[in-house]
Amino acid sequence: MSDEVGVLKRLLQNLALLAAGCLVAVLLVETVVRICLPQEDIAEWFVAHDLYGVTLKRNFHQRYDYVGHDFTMHVQTNSLGFRDKEQDFSREREEKTILLLGNSFVFGYGINIPDRFDTRLESLLREHGQPMHIVNAGVPSWGTRNETDYARRHFSVIKPDVIVLLFCGNDPGDDRGLRRPALSGKNSILYLPKRFLRMHTHTYRFLLKQMTIARHRQRVSKSLSRNAQAQLDVQSGSAISASDWETTRTLIRGFYSDFKHFNKSGRLIVMAAAPDNEDVQKNLAMLANGKDLVYLDLSEAIADIPDEDRRTPWDGHWSPAMHAVAAKEIHSLLMKMDLLE
Repeated sequence: MSDEVGVLKRLLQNLALLAAGCLVAVLLVETVVRICLPQEDIAEWFVAHDLYGVTLKRNFHQRYDYVGHDFTMHVQTNSLGFRDKEQDFSREREEKTILLLGNSFVFGYGINIPDRFDTRLESLLREHGQPMHIVNAGVPSWGTRNETDYARRHFSVIKPDVIVLLFCGNDPGDDRGLRRPALSGKNSILYLPKRFLRMHTHTYRFLLKQMTIARHRQRVSKSLSRNAQAQLDVQSGSAISASDWETTRTLIRGFYSDFKHFNKSGRLIVMAAAPDNEDVQKNLAMLANGKDLVYLDLSEAIADIPDEDRRTPWDGHWSPAMHAVAAKEIHSLLMKMDLLE
């Protein structure tokens, strides 16, 4: 009996040593990753949504620090769940309303709200005595389908006179149903462990990021190999085929028709996150009808901005200079459309 107890005791001791050794190894790896490969903060402003897959938390604030850069992005959402000023749609307005739709570029990833193009546009309108009410409904990860679905559902609430829709190169992937933005289900048995690892370990974030990049590259590689005519959108790292473009253009045309049914004098302005991409220019220009569906080409307006100054160095989204140009060009277009006093 004593021999059996001794064997069990040694086994437990060995297991304890093994566990301690594994713990030390994990801590050592985590320390090395934190020093050599520190990872970005976790974006905590997302929440699961039954209709759109994901949306933004309401009345939420987070300081988002970019590793290796002296810059902090403040993400503050309103009671509707947008990174926008508080909106009151219950009162009647004399001024026209502009609704901005898009993903991370409209949301203003990598910058703070004072530098975002809707804020700059609002300043231009105010300086010229041309009051317009602006609503920013940008949500990172949304594609054209989600953006237009949201607008349709809220036409009668927001009552837009002008809609600005910003196209991004990864939108067709969402539009054709290749992937639906989603968050891990809270009912999953792995939800809490995965959340703990994401929040507290740089090693897990690093591995998760590498796996995400690898899966994305694999999807893009398959898309390009299956369709020789597919184009690689460098800005988003996504493959876009002719059928993808047709799907997205059909979505936009259908949305335009529904918008005009709601507001006969409504105007739809389409812009591109990569305005100097010739394939994007060509396909979005096909939407324009010369009247109230307009493709706003920013390529000439940004020609004087050096390539390295068009993106923020910390995450590759539009720099304040790009937002300033977008605001100026939208303002000029509104004047050409006789929408301003």
